Amino acid sequence: MAEVRVISMGLAKVEYGDVADTGAMQSELTQLGYTYKESFEMQTDEPSVEEFYVEEVDPPLDMSGELGKTVFEWDILNPKVTEMAALGGGTATAADNKLETADAWTSIEKAFKFTPKKGFIVSVPRASVIAYPRNGFKKGQPMLWHVKATVLQIEVKSGNGTPAKPMILQKLT
Repeated sequence: MAEVRVISMGLAKVEYGDVADTGAMQSELTQLGYTYKESFEMQTDEPSVEEFYVEEVDPPLDMSGELGKTVFEWDILNPKVTEMAALGGGTATAADNKLETADAWTSIEKAFKFTPKKGFIVSVPRASVIAYPRNGFKKGQPMLWHVKATVLQIEVKSGNGTPAKPMILQKLT
């Protein structure tokens, strides 16, 4: 049977959750608010490769390298205060619809699942997250909650088994 080629396009939803101590992809995720049009980007840096040359031959004798980092960035149009606190720090009071922002930077890690309208679902078991408000108070332009998630290597803190890889792509069924 021939391998099926898949084209990934559009964004159906973004989900997030806590990072699992086992290193596996989190199964309990919460859907975020709407992603602002044309704000979602996935960027993977080119791997850095070092080539080792010798005097006797022209092609490299050997090579060594490191993978580039992968970053997802997008803007949320209508975040809940609990989502803003979970991704950007601070304290949320859902009953009062109130967010008290953090007074110092803190490391926040979350798991993400990016589901396209068609193509490959991208699951990220562990990412470093930075989130903050932007574009507020301009006439005709809404305030957005900007999110930047950088894929991190998996850490196993408890449990047995094989941890997930840093990113998992699986065809949407």
